[in-house]
Amino acid sequence: MAVEILDEDGNWHTIEPITLQDIRAMGIAQSEFMETDGRPVYYEKRENAIVLYPAPDNGVSVTLASGLRIFFLRTADVFTAAQVTTGTKEPGFPSPYHMLIVYMAAMPYLINYHPAKIVYYENKRIQLEKDLLNFVSRRNQDEKPIMTMKTEPYI
Repeated sequence: MAVEILDEDGNWHTIEPITLQDIRAMGIAQSEFMETDGRPVYYEKRENAIVLYPAPDNGVSVTLASGLRIFFLRTADVFTAAQVTTGTKEPGFPSPYHMLIVYMAAMPYLINYHPAKIVYYENKRIQLEKDLLNFVSRRNQDEKPIMTMKTEPYI
């Protein structure tokens, strides 16, 4: 995810992510953090909202009309029977990787009728799957990975 804000001169500026934990780690109350309005430099993702720090001023240093851009990747969308029947639905992952479905669906046919082509198609599937996983792994780069210790024993 990325967030940009438009200043009064028509220039876009990237806003850095911040968490409530980051603010508290500075020893500042959230209500006191960057309380003077101005051009935002941080954003916080909170449930289904984005909080800007500092709050945008009234058109003095930022453009309030159409002055915020948010870049994100959507989550997958579930197929319905009607969409499958009419052919109006696309897979819920990025379109450059839709051929992955074709390679996977071709495998039973190849096993029965063209076993010599299995290695080629399997290699194509593996490479495409790696590319898809690499692409998806770049999502949410504004979030810091957190590692914790598992306290319960595995059963």
